[in-house]
Amino acid sequence: MKIAIIGAEFPDGGAVGHRLFMMARGLASRGHETYLLVPEKFSPGELTEDVGGVKLIWGGYGVKKDNETYFHKINKRLLLIKSFFKVLSNGLDWLILYDIGLDGLPFLLLARKYRFNVAAETCDVRIILYNSFKDKLIKFWYYIAERRLSSHYDINFTITSYLERHLRSMAPNVPTLIIPAIVDVEEFHYDQELGRLFRNKWGIQDEFLITYTGSLQRIHGLEILLHAVHKLIRSGKSIKLIVCGRFVYDSRKEEIMKLMDEYQLYDQVVFTGFLSTAEVGGALSAADILVAPQIDHVANLAGFPQKLAEYLVMGKPVVASATGDIPRYLRDNDNALLCKPGDPESLTRALTELLDNPDLRQRLSRRARETALKHFDCRVLAGYIESKFVEIRQSSG
Repeated sequence: MKIAIIGAEFPDGGAVGHRLFMMARGLASRGHETYLLVPEKFSPGELTEDVGGVKLIWGGYGVKKDNETYFHKINKRLLLIKSFFKVLSNGLDWLILYDIGLDGLPFLLLARKYRFNVAAETCDVRIILYNSFKDKLIKFWYYIAERRLSSHYDINFTITSYLERHLRSMAPNVPTLIIPAIVDVEEFHYDQELGRLFRNKWGIQDEFLITYTGSLQRIHGLEILLHAVHKLIRSGKSIKLIVCGRFVYDSRKEEIMKLMDEYQLYDQVVFTGFLSTAEVGGALSAADILVAPQIDHVANLAGFPQKLAEYLVMGKPVVASATGDIPRYLRDNDNALLCKPGDPESLTRALTELLDNPDLRQRLSRRARETALKHFDCRVLAGYIESKFVEIRQSSG
C-alpha cells in the first residue's frame, strides 16, 4: 500500500514527531511505500529525503519560533497541502492525520475525489489544560472537529482505552484501533558507551542514577519525584537525579526552582534541558532506575507517555504511576513497580525497594525489555495497522 502521514517537526520534533516517524518506519519495514509529510525544515538540505525507509517530504524551509503568528500558522497549512499534492499525484491508498482538528476537512474532501482512505489519530486531551481566551478557542476548534469529522473517517486511531471510548461515543460506526507509545526496538536500546559518555558530560561518576525524561508539565509529577528524592537522601541513600526536558514556561521553572531551594537538592539533581533522540538514548543508558511519576489527572487517563516505551526497551528497572492505560501493560512487581498516582510516599517506597534489592532490579530489567518487544515495537504495531487497513479496504469493496 501507499501510505502518507501528516506529521510534525522532523527530526527532534518531540514526542509527536517521534511517534509519527516510528509509525511510518514500522509501516515501511512491512514493505509499504510510506511518506511522512512535514510542513517546514529548519536546517539546510534537500526537501525530500529517505530516512530509514521512510520518504520524508518537507513543504519548505522555516525558522523555529516560540510564538507563531497567525500568518505563520496559515503558511504551515499551505506547505502541508503542497507536500501532500506531491504524493497524491501518483495515487494514494491511505492518509493518516495526527490531531489535526478542523484542518482534516479538506483532506476528507480530497479523499472523496481521489478515492483514498483516511485515518485520524487522537492522542491526548491537552486542550483541557488551557484556560486563556486563545486556548479556549483552540479547545472549541477541536470540540467541533471531533463532533463533526470523527464519524467521517474510515478509522480512528487512539493511544488509550479512555480516548477510544470518547471517540466511540461520537462515531460509534467507525472502527477504532489503540496504538500505544511506539519505539523502534532495533534502533533504540541500551548502549553502554553512550551511557558512559553521558555520565562524563554531566560529571556523574559511579553515583546511583535515577532518571526522568520528557515533559516538565505539572501533570507529569516532577514535584512528586523531587519530594521522593528528598526523602531518600534524608534517609541516607546516595543517589543523583537526572531530569531531561525543557521548561516551556518561565513560571513553571520558577515553581520547580523554589522546590529545589526548599529541599536543598542542587547537589543531587541535574537538569539537562531538551535532548536530541541520540542524547536521550545516552541518558537512559546511563540510568540505574527510570521513573514516570504521573499524577491523577484526566490528561494522564487519556494520554500514554512515550517515555515509558523508551524506558522499557532499555531493559532498565522502571517505576511508574498506575494511571490511565499504564496498568494495561505493566504489572506491579512483574515487569515494573507501580505506585499510586501523585503520592510521594508511594513513589519513595518503590524507589527504596529497588535501591535495596539488586535482584529485583535485574528481574524487572529483563521483563521490561520483553514487554517493550511485545507491546511497543513499531513493527508489531504497524502489523495491527496494516491488518485494519486491509480489512477496511476489503469491506468497502
